[in-house]
Amino acid sequence: PSHSVFFGAWLYSGIFGALSILLVFITIVKSGIIYYKFSFDEFTPVVLILLVEFIWAFFFSPFGILRTTFPLMTSIIIINHKKLFSN
Repeated sequence: PSHSVFFGAWLYSGIFGALSILLVFITIVKSGIIYYKFSFDEFTPVVLILLVEFIWAFFFSPFGILRTTFPLMTSIIIINHKKLFSN
C-alpha cells in the first residue's frame, strides 16, 4: 500500500487518477486560501487548521484518510466559499 493520497491514486488509477486527484487537491487548496484571504469569521481558524491537515494528509497519509478529513474540509470550504461570493 502507498502512504500518500496522491501516489495511491496514481497506483490504483494510473496517470488519469493522479491528475484527477491533483486537480481536486488544487481546487480545494485554492478555495481555502481564497477563503482565508478574503474572510475572517468564526470558521477561519478551523479552515486554516483543516487546510494544513488536508495538505499533510494528501502527501503523507494513506488513501483511506480521505474518509475522515476530505468531507469535513471540503464541506466547510464549499459552504463558506459560496457565502463569501454570494454577497
